[in-house]
Amino acid sequence: MQNLKNWRIEKGLTQTEMAQKLGSNQKSYSAYETGRVSVPGKIQGKLRRMGYADSFPHETRSENVWVTREEIAGDLGSLKADISMLKDKLEKVLDILRK
Repeated sequence: MQNLKNWRIEKGLTQTEMAQKLGSNQKSYSAYETGRVSVPGKIQGKLRRMGYADSFPHETRSENVWVTREEIAGDLGSLKADISMLKDKLEKVLDILRK
């Protein structure tokens, strides 16, 4: 089982850098990491999308994790780019197989 601090360190990030990625500040992030404050659902969602898979200090499991429109748009843009790249690669493979 890995805690939030160890996970952040493995990613090579400082608390300030992680807070910036989450749209938070270092003081708030430190409180999340130490368990002094519950990690808000919006921040939990961002951490999950970054690959954090363990439980959070004081976590209450809820299916209502809020995601902003901007986050969805960013994820959608990234997904479209990935699909486009895969489509190009598939076309190249099909061209090779047709020869």
